Amino acid sequence: MVALSAMVTVTAAGCDGSNEQTIDNARRDEGGGDDDDDDEGSEDDDPSSGSGGPMPALPSETADGDASAPDDDDDDGVIGTDCENEYCVTEIDDPGAVWKCEGRQHSCMEDYLAFPSLAEPFAHPISEAALERQINEILKGDVPTRTKAIAPEALAGLLTDAMNVGFLRDGINKRPLTVTQTYAIETETYRERELLFTDPYVGTFKGLLLTPLGDGPHPAVIALHGHWDTPESYRDFNGGADFPQRGLAILILAVRVFGADENEDLVTRIMLRSGFSMMAIRHYETLLGLRYLQYRENVDNDRIGLIGHSGGSVASNLTIRLEPAFRAYVSDCEGIYFNIGLDGLLIDETTPALYPFYPLINDFATSPRPVLDVPYGYAGEVDAIFAFFTDRLS
Repeated sequence: MVALSAMVTVTAAGCDGSNEQTIDNARRDEGGGDDDDDDEGSEDDDPSSGSGGPMPALPSETADGDASAPDDDDDDGVIGTDCENEYCVTEIDDPGAVWKCEGRQHSCMEDYLAFPSLAEPFAHPISEAALERQINEILKGDVPTRTKAIAPEALAGLLTDAMNVGFLRDGINKRPLTVTQTYAIETETYRERELLFTDPYVGTFKGLLLTPLGDGPHPAVIALHGHWDTPESYRDFNGGADFPQRGLAILILAVRVFGADENEDLVTRIMLRSGFSMMAIRHYETLLGLRYLQYRENVDNDRIGLIGHSGGSVASNLTIRLEPAFRAYVSDCEGIYFNIGLDGLLIDETTPALYPFYPLINDFATSPRPVLDVPYGYAGEVDAIFAFFTDRLS
């Protein structure tokens, strides 16, 4: 076991302001980017074609700043009717079962490629050219950001609409969730279970659940790791194994297609062209983990927190704005929801409709729930993190 205090800190794209610098550089580039504005007669210039304009329209607001309520029907076609418990969770014990993404977590994108078809009733598709225009508008500095404070409830509504995640949140506890345990072991300091979560929309992803040796119910934390990482690396190198020794259960979720490569670029573009986003997917998978913890008898529903690392923090910075069940949150990274990596590849956080709100998202002082903002990699803040969770989840 490697203690949290012994981990190695690396620099990750999106946590060093590199994309803000990219935007500043683009503003000074007189040539700018080719946004196809001179392509007369193309369907992308037709408002009725569904291609959108330079930026997706922001959600409408009332005079009080509240986002307009979505009109989607709660019955999304995948509601379970035979739920045996209030969370619609079915547990299966299948020792030796192997996750289909094992060994290829960051290239395992089949489930994500299928998502736009499964969620087609909620899609708002645009063309690739329209997406490129949105990107170029941000690069050129032509998209204003929001800095005036918005009430937390109103901001949550705006972010929900910007991510198009409302239909995933609605009725989530009525949607079947199968959780398969592939192994369970006990160490000298904690119990560990490998779990496979299977959902009708996002397919199957893995999680490691580490719990204290006592019966509980325990306070618990959900962790989202960073790019190139795995649940095992978070356990061993980011201090995940220390949590149960401090009396906290921890569920470390596997974040798929998180390699800052061509695969991540592909799924990000497909989601955006379909009117969805990878940030919505990351948020929804976190909620599935939360739902399972709420279902478990050895976890205290009133004492569940959230922690992110690197890109996991960028996604979780949104979740803490939307989900009141999380009582405390630790973040080590801020994003601007516009991140272009090597060779022009899009990183999953890139969501043009979210970009205008990034100053508000990153203003943790306005968070509706307690947030501990720590240096990247939790450097020097190990004791502070555990003290924070102990206090806030007591």
